[in-house]
Amino acid sequence: MSDIKANKAPSTAKFLFPYIVGLLGVRLIIDIVVKYYQWGYNGESYASMLAFLFQALFIIVAVLQYKKKLDRSFTVSSGVKVSIGLMSVVGLLFSFYIFFIHNTYIDPDYQQRIHQELITHLKIANPQMDTTMVEKNAPNTLLGFPFWVLKYIFIGAVIGIPTSIFSFNAMQSKRQAELRSSGNLS
Repeated sequence: MSDIKANKAPSTAKFLFPYIVGLLGVRLIIDIVVKYYQWGYNGESYASMLAFLFQALFIIVAVLQYKKKLDRSFTVSSGVKVSIGLMSVVGLLFSFYIFFIHNTYIDPDYQQRIHQELITHLKIANPQMDTTMVEKNAPNTLLGFPFWVLKYIFIGAVIGIPTSIFSFNAMQSKRQAELRSSGNLS
Protein backbone atom coordinates (compact mmCIF):
# COMPACT_ATOMS: atom_id res chain seq x y z
CA MET A 1 0.00 0.00 0.00
CA SER A 2 2.83 2.44 0.80
CA ASP A 3 4.37 1.78 -2.64
CA ILE A 4 1.13 2.84 -4.29
CA LYS A 5 1.00 5.99 -2.15
CA ALA A 6 4.66 6.76 -2.90
CA ASN A 7 4.07 6.43 -6.65
CA LYS A 8 0.97 8.62 -6.43
CA ALA A 9 2.89 11.60 -5.03
CA PRO A 10 3.91 13.86 -7.91
CA SER A 11 7.46 14.98 -8.40
CA THR A 12 7.59 18.48 -6.96
CA ALA A 13 9.76 19.78 -9.80
CA LYS A 14 7.51 18.26 -12.46
CA PHE A 15 4.43 19.59 -10.66
CA LEU A 16 5.89 23.10 -10.32
CA PHE A 17 7.11 23.43 -13.92
CA PRO A 18 3.87 24.90 -15.41
CA TYR A 19 3.51 27.27 -12.45
CA ILE A 20 7.11 28.41 -12.82
CA VAL A 21 6.69 29.03 -16.55
CA GLY A 22 3.36 30.80 -16.04
CA LEU A 23 4.48 33.04 -13.20
CA LEU A 24 7.79 33.85 -14.86
CA GLY A 25 5.88 34.73 -18.05
CA VAL A 26 3.51 37.03 -16.16
CA ARG A 27 6.40 38.65 -14.30
CA LEU A 28 8.34 39.23 -17.52
CA ILE A 29 5.30 40.69 -19.29
CA ILE A 30 4.69 43.13 -16.43
CA ASP A 31 8.34 44.15 -16.45
CA ILE A 32 8.54 44.54 -20.23
CA VAL A 33 5.36 46.66 -20.36
CA VAL A 34 6.67 49.02 -17.65
CA LYS A 35 10.01 49.43 -19.40
CA TYR A 36 8.56 49.67 -22.91
CA TYR A 37 6.20 52.49 -21.95
CA GLN A 38 8.92 54.09 -19.81
CA TRP A 39 6.69 54.46 -16.77
CA GLY A 40 9.74 54.97 -14.56
CA TYR A 41 9.81 54.80 -10.79
CA ASN A 42 6.03 54.99 -10.25
CA GLY A 43 5.45 52.35 -12.90
CA GLU A 44 8.01 50.09 -11.22
CA SER A 45 6.25 50.58 -7.87
CA TYR A 46 2.80 49.77 -9.23
CA ALA A 47 4.19 46.86 -11.24
CA SER A 48 5.76 45.44 -8.08
CA MET A 49 2.40 45.53 -6.30
CA LEU A 50 0.68 43.91 -9.27
CA ALA A 51 3.41 41.27 -9.49
CA PHE A 52 3.02 40.54 -5.76
CA LEU A 53 -0.70 39.89 -6.27
CA PHE A 54 0.03 37.50 -9.15
CA GLN A 55 2.74 35.78 -7.09
CA ALA A 56 0.34 35.32 -4.17
CA LEU A 57 -2.31 33.95 -6.53
CA PHE A 58 0.10 31.50 -8.15
CA ILE A 59 1.37 30.32 -4.75
CA ILE A 60 -2.12 29.76 -3.38
CA VAL A 61 -3.28 27.91 -6.50
CA ALA A 62 -0.11 25.78 -6.59
CA VAL A 63 -0.40 24.79 -2.92
CA LEU A 64 -4.10 23.98 -3.24
CA GLN A 65 -3.53 21.93 -6.41
CA TYR A 66 -0.62 20.10 -4.76
CA LYS A 67 -2.85 19.34 -1.79
CA LYS A 68 -5.47 17.96 -4.16
CA LYS A 69 -2.85 15.73 -5.85
CA LEU A 70 -1.43 14.43 -2.56
CA ASP A 71 -4.88 14.00 -1.05
CA ARG A 72 -4.46 12.63 2.48
CA SER A 73 -0.66 12.66 2.53
CA PHE A 74 -0.51 16.49 2.25
CA THR A 75 1.39 18.14 5.10
CA VAL A 76 2.16 21.73 5.97
CA SER A 77 5.82 21.13 5.07
CA SER A 78 4.87 19.79 1.62
CA GLY A 79 2.84 22.95 0.95
CA VAL A 80 5.67 25.19 2.14
CA LYS A 81 8.09 23.21 -0.04
CA VAL A 82 5.89 23.94 -3.07
CA SER A 83 5.55 27.66 -2.33
CA ILE A 84 9.21 28.25 -1.53
CA GLY A 85 10.30 26.05 -4.44
CA LEU A 86 8.11 27.99 -6.85
CA MET A 87 9.32 31.38 -5.68
CA SER A 88 12.97 30.29 -5.44
CA VAL A 89 13.10 29.22 -9.07
CA VAL A 90 11.05 32.18 -10.34
CA GLY A 91 13.12 34.56 -8.20
CA LEU A 92 16.38 33.12 -9.45
CA LEU A 93 15.34 33.25 -13.12
CA PHE A 94 13.70 36.67 -12.98
CA SER A 95 16.59 38.16 -11.00
CA PHE A 96 19.03 36.71 -13.53
CA TYR A 97 17.01 38.36 -16.29
CA ILE A 98 16.92 41.76 -14.52
CA PHE A 99 20.48 41.91 -13.25
CA PHE A 100 22.41 40.18 -15.98
CA ILE A 101 20.42 40.20 -19.22
CA HIS A 102 18.44 43.45 -18.98
CA ASN A 103 21.08 45.48 -17.16
CA THR A 104 23.92 44.23 -19.35
CA TYR A 105 22.49 43.90 -22.84
CA ILE A 106 19.09 45.59 -23.08
CA ASP A 107 19.39 48.82 -21.06
CA PRO A 108 22.55 49.14 -18.95
CA ASP A 109 21.55 52.58 -17.60
CA TYR A 110 18.02 51.66 -16.51
CA GLN A 111 18.73 50.95 -12.83
CA GLN A 112 20.71 54.16 -12.50
CA ARG A 113 17.87 56.20 -14.06
CA ILE A 114 15.31 54.65 -11.70
CA HIS A 115 17.66 55.32 -8.78
CA GLN A 116 17.95 58.98 -9.78
CA GLU A 117 14.17 59.20 -10.14
CA LEU A 118 13.81 57.77 -6.61
CA ILE A 119 16.10 60.47 -5.24
CA THR A 120 14.06 63.13 -7.07
CA HIS A 121 10.81 61.73 -5.58
CA LEU A 122 12.35 61.72 -2.11
CA LYS A 123 13.48 65.34 -2.46
CA ILE A 124 10.04 66.43 -3.72
CA ALA A 125 8.28 64.63 -0.87
CA ASN A 126 10.62 66.10 1.74
CA PRO A 127 12.90 68.93 0.56
CA GLN A 128 14.85 68.90 3.85
CA MET A 129 15.58 65.19 3.63
CA ASP A 130 19.23 64.21 3.55
CA THR A 131 19.54 61.88 0.53
CA THR A 132 23.30 61.40 0.82
CA MET A 133 23.01 57.75 1.89
CA VAL A 134 20.57 56.99 -0.93
CA GLU A 135 22.84 58.70 -3.44
CA LYS A 136 25.89 56.73 -2.21
CA ASN A 137 24.08 53.39 -2.37
CA ALA A 138 23.47 53.25 -6.09
CA PRO A 139 22.18 49.96 -7.54
CA ASN A 140 24.77 47.23 -7.53
CA THR A 141 24.35 44.02 -9.48
CA LEU A 142 26.53 42.00 -7.10
CA LEU A 143 24.46 42.99 -4.06
CA GLY A 144 21.09 43.31 -5.77
CA PHE A 145 20.95 39.83 -7.29
CA PRO A 146 21.09 37.80 -4.04
CA PHE A 147 18.79 40.30 -2.33
CA TRP A 148 16.14 39.83 -5.04
CA VAL A 149 16.40 36.04 -4.91
CA LEU A 150 15.99 36.15 -1.11
CA LYS A 151 13.05 38.54 -1.50
CA TYR A 152 11.26 36.00 -3.70
CA ILE A 153 11.98 33.16 -1.26
CA PHE A 154 10.61 35.34 1.56
CA ILE A 155 7.43 36.01 -0.43
CA GLY A 156 7.09 32.26 -0.98
CA ALA A 157 7.34 31.65 2.76
CA VAL A 158 5.04 34.51 3.79
CA ILE A 159 2.27 33.39 1.44
CA GLY A 160 3.00 29.66 1.48
CA ILE A 161 3.11 29.00 5.22
CA PRO A 162 -0.38 30.35 6.04
CA THR A 163 -1.82 28.82 2.87
CA SER A 164 -0.33 25.43 3.77
CA ILE A 165 -1.53 25.63 7.37
CA PHE A 166 -5.03 26.62 6.25
CA SER A 167 -5.12 23.83 3.64
CA PHE A 168 -3.87 21.23 6.11
CA ASN A 169 -6.38 22.30 8.78
CA ALA A 170 -9.23 22.25 6.26
CA MET A 171 -8.20 18.75 5.20
CA GLN A 172 -8.04 17.59 8.84
CA SER A 173 -11.48 19.07 9.56
CA LYS A 174 -12.90 17.32 6.51
CA ARG A 175 -11.38 14.00 7.66
CA GLN A 176 -12.85 14.40 11.13
CA ALA A 177 -16.27 15.23 9.68
CA GLU A 178 -16.08 12.11 7.48
CA LEU A 179 -15.12 9.97 10.48
CA ARG A 180 -17.96 11.43 12.58
CA SER A 181 -20.51 10.81 9.83
CA SER A 182 -19.33 7.22 9.43
CA GLY A 183 -19.53 6.68 13.20
CA ASN A 184 -15.80 5.98 13.61
CA LEU A 185 -15.13 9.09 15.72
CA SER A 186 -16.90 9.96 18.92
